[in-house]
Amino acid sequence: MAGAVEKLASVRIKRNGQVVGLAKVKRVQREKELVDKVSAGTECGLMLDSDTPVKVGDKLDFFKQEEHIRKLEKKSSH
Repeated sequence: MAGAVEKLASVRIKRNGQVVGLAKVKRVQREKELVDKVSAGTECGLMLDSDTPVKVGDKLDFFKQEEHIRKLEKKSSH
């Protein structure tokens, strides 16, 4: 996801260098069109799902959480 903002990405809301909340990207809009992703440097509108209101001057760190499920197999003791 480097250099892009994607729908459903997770967001850290930082204020004065401290994480003050978390959010999830619900919608991404470029001009008047809803899109799934925009590249870095592209002006866009975002709708976030968060209990923490974003204020002017806040920094938003976007990241994607991936879950990897591994199956552990029992070794035989021969």
